[in-house]
Amino acid sequence: MPSFRSHKAVLALSCLALLAGCMSSPEGSNQGNQSATGGSGGSAAGGSGGTGGSLTTGGSGGTGMAGSAGTMGGMGGSGGGGAGGAGAAGGGGAGGTGTGGTGTSGSGGSDDSAIDVGNYFKSGAWQGYVWTSVTGEGSSITPMDFAAQTTGMPRCVSGTVAPAMDFSNVAMLGFNLNEPSGGMGTAIAPTKAGVMINVTNTAGSPLRLQVQTSSTGGTQWCTNVLGSGGFIRWDALRTACWGATGMKYNREPIVAAMLLVPSDDVDPVDFNFCVNELAEADEPSGMGGMGSGGMGGMGSGGMGGGDPDAGM
Repeated sequence: MPSFRSHKAVLALSCLALLAGCMSSPEGSNQGNQSATGGSGGSAAGGSGGTGGSLTTGGSGGTGMAGSAGTMGGMGGSGGGGAGGAGAAGGGGAGGTGTGGTGTSGSGGSDDSAIDVGNYFKSGAWQGYVWTSVTGEGSSITPMDFAAQTTGMPRCVSGTVAPAMDFSNVAMLGFNLNEPSGGMGTAIAPTKAGVMINVTNTAGSPLRLQVQTSSTGGTQWCTNVLGSGGFIRWDALRTACWGATGMKYNREPIVAAMLLVPSDDVDPVDFNFCVNELAEADEPSGMGGMGSGGMGGMGSGGMGGGDPDAGM
């Protein structure tokens, strides 16, 4: 048995048919055009339904009655078109493939054994550890080492050398000459005419340059350093530098060079000096080398022994 809703639908369709027959020819033409537009909106594909018929309810024609609903949509009066179907979402684009840049390889680090810094000394062919030492009760030197120093030259020390009747007390700032970083030092023979030395002697204490053949002393040669130093010929160093005697240094292999402060026999000797340069060198053109005289009467410096009056 037909439902009540079915009777209503048949009655609505009959009314619409009567209304279409009563319209004038121009109105029918215009509405026919609108109906055509509505018809395409109701196609099975449903893609162009956005321009649907002019009935207020015409937009729903795209739900299943593609042809007929579109035709009836054109018969509407002033209703708005149905909403267009939503477009399908576009597929995601494929990700691009990038080529990574080529990194620049880093340069190799410097060899620590070739750096003149802190406790390690490097000057030409000479290299080795820097050290300090004092002898005699009451003698002192600061710093004890250069571990905290982040630069090379100058290396500076200060302190006091206690008096000794035999002039045996001494303070020393030493430079090993042929000692690889972390390795054992060996003796090395000089290859040039002498040594260039530059000092700043703030306290004005006596200073001597000394070289030796062994880390425990061996044979030692020395000479007095006057003023700020300068070029010193190797043959100016003697085994008894506090006087005019002793054997000259003849470029025997040596392990260390040092600046030392000799003691007095009565009074303490205060010192404060810096070594700004220490380098093996040939004699500068037109310049005479420094001899061993001038301060010979100051005593032995504790390492060589001898009569402090021999050079007076």
